[in-house]
Amino acid sequence: MTSQLEKEIWSALKSVHDDSHGKNIVDLNMINGLHIGEQGDVIFMIEVNPERGMELEPLRQKAERAVAKVRGVKKVSAVLTAERKETSMSNNSQKNSVASLDKIPDPHGINKNPKLSLPIKKIIAVSSGKGGVGKSTVAINIAAQLAKNGYNVGLLDADIYGPSVPKLSGLEGWKPEFDEDKNIIPAEVHGLKIMSIGFMVDAAKALVW
Repeated sequence: MTSQLEKEIWSALKSVHDDSHGKNIVDLNMINGLHIGEQGDVIFMIEVNPERGMELEPLRQKAERAVAKVRGVKKVSAVLTAERKETSMSNNSQKNSVASLDKIPDPHGINKNPKLSLPIKKIIAVSSGKGGVGKSTVAINIAAQLAKNGYNVGLLDADIYGPSVPKLSGLEGWKPEFDEDKNIIPAEVHGLKIMSIGFMVDAAKALVW
């Protein structure tokens, strides 16, 4: 059942127009992934043509401001995304698009040149759609126990929003070093080789990707 708050948020979004199309962003099906948190935090995505990404930043800000005015909303985060594939393409257009990609060697960069080869037998991914639930704590304890059991273990902390592994591992303030080929030399502690986004950014400063 749609809550009253959600209805008001959609109504607010309908007041935001994409001038190039002369319609509001809801009727244009540009809004996706609307999520309302228990504390009134609102997150949603605005799907756009990748060629218009930069010019639509004012539209994103306008959408955020519109939703922020809704009573009960505490915080708003709107993200521009261009990942949705067009479903209205004709068969000929789709064939031409695929054909053009086929002419490009590895158009999506899946196959590295030279091909990336890593001596890794097993990968355990620890993830969550919510912050602050203990992902880093679980990950580092699993890794440490496996290392204790005699396995050769590496831990990669790729959390760009709040990397906690430096604190949990006792490596706060450590900065990566590089070998002769400019490859990162990971930190080693508790029998683990560790690399974290937290080693590469200043925890006291905002980060823009």
